[in-house]
Amino acid sequence: MAWPTSGLIIQIALVVASLVVVYYLYGFISTSSSTAPTVVVGNQITATAAPPAVSSVPVPYEGGDYTVSFWIYVNSYNVNRNSRKHIISVGGTNFSTIFIALGAFKNNLVVRTHSRDSNAGSYTPTDTYGTRGNSGRPAPAGTTPSSQIVNDGSLTQSDVNTLLAPMALDDSILNKDAICDLKTIDFQRWVQVTVILSGRSIDVYMDGKLSRSCITNSYFKVDPTGVKVSLLSNGGFDGYLSKIQLSNMALNPSDIYNLYTAGP
Repeated sequence: MAWPTSGLIIQIALVVASLVVVYYLYGFISTSSSTAPTVVVGNQITATAAPPAVSSVPVPYEGGDYTVSFWIYVNSYNVNRNSRKHIISVGGTNFSTIFIALGAFKNNLVVRTHSRDSNAGSYTPTDTYGTRGNSGRPAPAGTTPSSQIVNDGSLTQSDVNTLLAPMALDDSILNKDAICDLKTIDFQRWVQVTVILSGRSIDVYMDGKLSRSCITNSYFKVDPTGVKVSLLSNGGFDGYLSKIQLSNMALNPSDIYNLYTAGP
């Protein structure tokens, strides 16, 4: 019986090694392309101008994952005084899945989702995200100490109109601990924001780092009428937006940090 020569063994080893490299390279490329977010607005836009039309929107799936990412520059609060300043929302004609805005009086970031079942009881937008632990339910297994449970929210068109209506009082007085919100968005510098929806959890990243995390009683809902993107719907704010990106997958921390390091 003739044994394989050393040259043949080396050739076989090289072929096997090449196949392994190709396999892992394919997996890396396919994973990267499938998780890459869709850029709905690539260039810098003025936040008081008419927003550009958005034609391609990744569709969210109820209880699945969704990512909203953008760069924001707030110059001042001289536009839309005493009103929340709409940035972006994704949803249909009945309700929005996610709503993001600047606060009415303070430079905080308001983050809301629609997770309320259609047969749930009545509520008001101001008590939808109340104080910590007001849901009366224990934290789910695996909840981190920084994660808090909030009551389910609703983002019907009426609710959104209420959220954007002029206010007589600081919203933080009425709602002292909106734990899905970012307490501060700095003035006069670019800030990168990424919001990850994953089932019942909401994670908010600022400049590539996790800043807020909360859990709703129910997973987020998607309007069956279809999904579209709304930008700067009530006149916007004094500042700019750039690189608005969406994905129906949850970006991982490395992807999010790469969005930050890429700049506005």
